[in-house]
Amino acid sequence: EGLRQFERNDRLLAIGAIAMDKLGRTAEAHELLKTLVEKPHADALALNIYIQIASRCGFTEQAITAIEKIYGSEKNPEKQLTCLRNLFALLHQI
Repeated sequence: EGLRQFERNDRLLAIGAIAMDKLGRTAEAHELLKTLVEKPHADALALNIYIQIASRCGFTEQAITAIEKIYGSEKNPEKQLTCLRNLFALLHQI
């Protein structure tokens, strides 16, 4: 109910997904975030939370795709390096 109030704000929806995950509604949080990260210019917070949930729940390929999306649009070398580290960690899990 409360999430409907923030339908146009991806960052607030991402924060709502964190709350859902903490309440044990991880599948719902994953689906909500999936719709956010499929947008052409997805919110960075939503992408990062999605990566965490997806990788924790075994959706490794989806998490890798999200990391690649962040890396492709990131201009900051430090954040690019973080993306590569996260990608390496996920690939090492497979």
